Amino acid sequence: MNKLLFAATAALFVMLSSAGVASADFETPDEPSVMDASGDIDIDVDNPPESDSLWDEELTPSACGVDINNLQVENKLPGQKVRRGRFTLGFRGDNKRRGDRMARAAARFYNKHSRGQLQVVYTGKGRGNYVFKVDTSRGRNNVGGLSSYQIDVAIHELGHKLGLGHSKKIYRQKKGRFKGRLAQDYSTVMNGRAQGAPYLVAPQYYLKGWLPKDEYVLFDGSQEVFELKRISDFKGDGLATVIISSALWNEVNPGQGPAAFVSFAHSKKGGKEVALHLLTGTGTRLIASRATSFIDYKRTGIGVEILDNPDPKKVTVYITLGHKYDNNCDLVTGL
Repeated sequence: MNKLLFAATAALFVMLSSAGVASADFETPDEPSVMDASGDIDIDVDNPPESDSLWDEELTPSACGVDINNLQVENKLPGQKVRRGRFTLGFRGDNKRRGDRMARAAARFYNKHSRGQLQVVYTGKGRGNYVFKVDTSRGRNNVGGLSSYQIDVAIHELGHKLGLGHSKKIYRQKKGRFKGRLAQDYSTVMNGRAQGAPYLVAPQYYLKGWLPKDEYVLFDGSQEVFELKRISDFKGDGLATVIISSALWNEVNPGQGPAAFVSFAHSKKGGKEVALHLLTGTGTRLIASRATSFIDYKRTGIGVEILDNPDPKKVTVYITLGHKYDNNCDLVTGL
């Protein structure tokens, strides 16, 4: 019944669109612009933001279906840039007490989130694999130096040193000082404002090899319903994310474009929200994070329906792929 309802919803959307009726998508209101402690945007000189060129043409879900058995390119997991083993931290600055506190907090964060794959150790000295250099007269923060002793900023810049890029939302801000720039994904500390978040997001854990192999699965069409544990549940059993390669979602140019990750998002409110992210190089783009079902009509055609699950620690999702076809079910090219 849920599957039929979801398909009917998609069909209704197509009819409304063709009739010229405005339809609401899942984009949330712009978040308020946030600056770092220095009053400047946190721009990493050593790690320039990834290209903002993404899949902007709208894709229309249809009943034509996806020929999983006749893929033009291999359906495979995205590459990883694994970071494991011992990693030492140092500190240089005029306040040793605050510097020690900051460095130890950053070490604890990545020891926890790597699930022990990475052993970050603060040496208490001015040297290491990475050294926090604090100069409060600086105007901004980057990997080369910090302007304050903010722990969130230290964790953010250490993340860059470990190979994590910026995390943003897929759409651009429509007003304010940062109008025209991609909005920030505040569900991870790797957002471009270095605002604190207690966890990373699914593609970041996967990219660095910090997600156990039994906690992710490659979507191949043979299974559409998945039970997921929360991405912040490091002790529970079960899947944490479903990965959808562009071999499946991008039928126009198969294999071109980033992999998508469906996950049970960490929520400060404790509610059940499902997130859809793209892994863009070392960065991530948040398409949606919702407590209700949604379809990404604009870019990937991926639909996620949230099914009933009485377990407060689990969520059940039904994943569909919708693409752009003409009335004869011929694939429309020119993405």
